[in-house]
Parts: sequence; structure tokens; C-alpha cells
Amino acid sequence: SAMPEGITKWTQLEGWKPTRSASFEVTYKNVYGMKVVSFAYRVMFTYGGSLKEHGRYVTNATIVPASLDVAWGYSFKSTVEIPTVVNTGTESQPIGGIQMNVNWTVGTVLKHSEMRTSFFVDGLGNLNQLD
Repeated sequence: SAMPEGITKWTQLEGWKPTRSASFEVTYKNVYGMKVVSFAYRVMFTYGGSLKEHGRYVTNATIVPASLDVAWGYSFKSTVEIPTVVNTGTESQPIGGIQMNVNWTVGTVLKHSEMRTSFFVDGLGNLNQLD
């Protein structure tokens, strides 16, 4: 979450917009063109909350798996990290921003691959893929 310090009750922030969500999919094929890994995930966040009509904040920013199919002989592992939370606005009108990374590895006994996709979300409802 990217919210102001000192919040003690959830009712202090108001004006939240409905949760925003976007879906993404990663697939891998073998040398025969057969799909061997299919990983679908969602980037989700709630945005637009303000404190006494000041700022726009983000809460519940996350990346969640939607589906995963892995063929026999392949391995798959995924993690999510949030390396930074920033104010993209001003001190008097802050706009919360959060970078989120989804990392994954795909492997067989012959090969190991690692990839990352990064996203940036903010209190105005923007969602940008950083790749």
C-alpha cells in the first residue's frame, strides 16, 4: 500500500475507486511447437483514496496467479516483489505509486530460464507495464 502515515482507522481515507485489474499470460513452447508452460496472472490494486480531500493513494496492490499449466519434465516457479513505494505528486497533494515485479523461472534437466516483468501503479488508477 502507498498511504499516509498515522492512519489508525480505515474510515479516515475516502473516495476509493473500484479495484482495477489487468490480466497477462506467459507461454513457453518446446521445439515441436507444443505449449509446455502456460502461466496467467492478474495485476490488481485499489486506488483513488484521499485523506480530507488531499492526495490519491493506493492499497491492496498485488499480483496473483490466475492459472498455471506445466507439462511433464518442466518446472516452474514464480515470486512477486514490491521494491519501491514512492510519491509521484507533491508533499501537499501526494500521489502514491508502487512498482511491482513478477519473477519466474522455467526449467528442464537441460535448460534453466529466468524472466521478470515489472509494473507501476498509482493513486490515479494508472497501470503501466515497464518492459
